[in-house]
Amino acid sequence: MRCFGDCAAGAFRASSPGSLMPFPENHQAANGLNGWPPLRKLSFKGGRTTWSGCRLWRSCLHVVTGALRIRPLDAPGSTMPQTASLPVGGATAQADCERNLVDSFIFSVNATFPIFLTMLLGMFLRHIGLMDRRFADYLNAFVFKVALPVLLFQDLATQDFVAAWDGRYVLFCFVATAASMVAIVLLSHLVVHDVAERGEFIQASYRSSAAILGIAFIQNVYGSSSTSMAALMILGSVPLYNVAAVVVLTLTAPGDGSSGPTVGALVRKALFGVATNPIILGIAAGFAWSLLGLPMPKILASTVGNVAVLATPLGLMALGAEFRFRSARRSLGASAVASVVKLVGLVVVFMPLAIHLGFRNQQLIALLVMLGSASTVSCYVMARNMGHDGTLTSTIVMMTMLGCALTLTLWLWMLRAGGFVA
Repeated sequence: MRCFGDCAAGAFRASSPGSLMPFPENHQAANGLNGWPPLRKLSFKGGRTTWSGCRLWRSCLHVVTGALRIRPLDAPGSTMPQTASLPVGGATAQADCERNLVDSFIFSVNATFPIFLTMLLGMFLRHIGLMDRRFADYLNAFVFKVALPVLLFQDLATQDFVAAWDGRYVLFCFVATAASMVAIVLLSHLVVHDVAERGEFIQASYRSSAAILGIAFIQNVYGSSSTSMAALMILGSVPLYNVAAVVVLTLTAPGDGSSGPTVGALVRKALFGVATNPIILGIAAGFAWSLLGLPMPKILASTVGNVAVLATPLGLMALGAEFRFRSARRSLGASAVASVVKLVGLVVVFMPLAIHLGFRNQQLIALLVMLGSASTVSCYVMARNMGHDGTLTSTIVMMTMLGCALTLTLWLWMLRAGGFVA
C-alpha cells in the first residue's frame, strides 16, 4: 500500500510550490542519478533513507526518483533533496504529461458519464409514467437471462485464448479476486448489520464492470486489435464474480419470516443456482466457442451484437426506474464504504503487487478495470432477480459511476508517470 503511495509522491513532487515536475524520457537514468546510490540498494524506512535490497520497493523507487532530476544532497544525512531542476526538454515532457492526463480524463468521462446519464433517463421515464416497477422488473429479467449472457459470449467467443494464453496472469486475476472477496466479507460484518443488505454490500464491493469496460478501455488505449489481456482478465475474474454472487445472494436472501431452510437445502440451492446461472452459461459457451475455433458467420455475429448491445442501456434504465432516493438515504454510510473499497482500496492493495510481479501495459490496464472500475449494473440485475431489494446495490452503482471517472484517470496517470504503462 505504501509502495503505490510513493508512486503518487514521486509523480507530484515539485521544484517549487505549484510546479509539476515531468517524468524523464529515459526512465533508467534515475539509477545512480547525480550522486544518488543505485536504485537496487535504496529504499525507505521510517521516513529515512536506508540501504536495502527489497524488490517491492525497487519498482516504486523508479517512480519516486524518476519523477525528478535530483541534484546532490546539500548536507550529509539529509533525507530529502534540497533542490531539483528540470531535465533537458522538460517543457516538452511536461506538456506531454499534461496532455496524457487530459486525454485520460476525457476518456474516463466519456466511458462513465453516459452510463450515469442512462440511469437518470430511467428515472425520468418513470417520472413521466413511461416506465413503472413492473416494467423495470421485466427489463431486469431480460437483461439477466438474455442480454448479459450474450454480451459475455460475444466478448469471449471472438478471442484467441490459445495464442494469448498467460496462465500466470489469469491466476493472479483469480487470486486477487478471491482475496478481495474474503476481505470484503469480513468487512461487511462490521459495516452492515442486516443480513440481506450484507449480501448486496459484498457483491457490489468486489464486482467491477470488467466485461463492459475492460475491452473498451484497452481498445481506447492500444487499439482494437489488442484486447487479449482484457479477455484473459474476464476469464480469470468474471466466472468467480458470478459464482460467488450466486452463493452470497442465496445465503443472504430475505426470508418470509418463517423458520429458515436447512444448511443442506441452502447448499443445494446455491449449487443449482450456479449451474443454471445464465451469465455463467454465457461465459462457458463463449470460452468453449473460442477453444474449439468455431467460425463466427457474419449473420450470427450481427445478431449476437444486436442483442449484446442491449444489456447495458436496458439494465441501467431499469436501475434508474427503480431507484428511490428516500430509501437510498438509509444506506448512504454503507454505500460510501463500499465505493471507497471499490474505487480505491482494491487498487491500493493489489496494483503494487501486480507491478512487483512484472505485469505491464495491457495487463495493468485490464487489472485496473478489474480492481478499480465502477460496480457493474449486473450487480443490481442479479440482486433483484434473486429476491433482494436492490436499494443498497443501486446506490453503490450510482456512487461508483460518479467517482470512477476521476479515480480511473488518476490511477491511469500514475501508472503512466511510473513508466508501467506505455
